[in-house]
Amino acid sequence: MSEDFRIENDGNKEFLVSKTLQNLNFILESMGKSIHVFDLPRITIEIDECNDNICTETREEMSIGISPDDLLAESKLNAGQTKAFSTIHECLDSIGSSLFFVNGLGGTGKEYLYRALLANVRQRNVIALATTTSGVAASILTGGRTAHSRFKIPINLHEESYCTISKQNWTCRTVTCNTLIIWDEAPMAKRIAIETTDRSLQDIMGIQKPFGGKEIVLGGEFMQV
Repeated sequence: MSEDFRIENDGNKEFLVSKTLQNLNFILESMGKSIHVFDLPRITIEIDECNDNICTETREEMSIGISPDDLLAESKLNAGQTKAFSTIHECLDSIGSSLFFVNGLGGTGKEYLYRALLANVRQRNVIALATTTSGVAASILTGGRTAHSRFKIPINLHEESYCTISKQNWTCRTVTCNTLIIWDEAPMAKRIAIETTDRSLQDIMGIQKPFGGKEIVLGGEFMQV
């Protein structure tokens, strides 16, 4: 595996091994684990991954493509969608934090609104995180992931749980540098899961505001619960 990194520093075996182990550790951290719990050699040379790949997870979010249809979505919103888009967009451009809930029956165009918001933010070359409660809904949104995958929400939750995101890993850096978080099907999630995410983001950001002062758009339909 270290042959992949030989072009960067040919001949330095210690560098190659450390680079390989650090790359493995990044992959493990993305799944909520660490290389230190496995029977593998220790990393002897710390390499600044952020300089060399802008933190892979962050780079992946930055490279999400925007379809022509999503770019045009803003101009095709109906009256209700336009009002919601304008209200959320104004807060994105202002200093401070805001929390919205988009409530609508199935088929009223919540997903289309999300697509317009995501495209608007991403075309500025900043990060917008698209999350949902279920995997099926996550596959519909471009760059979508389930909230449990995105925020590393533990399976077994209690009233004082925290997401398993270390302040030193790349997932944390991706979450802290984003501009907008959309969480679809929020009413389908357990209350305690949303509270755990809220508590964790406040801890990571060091800001005692809802979700650590992030711009949050929750959405869904309570009648589906």
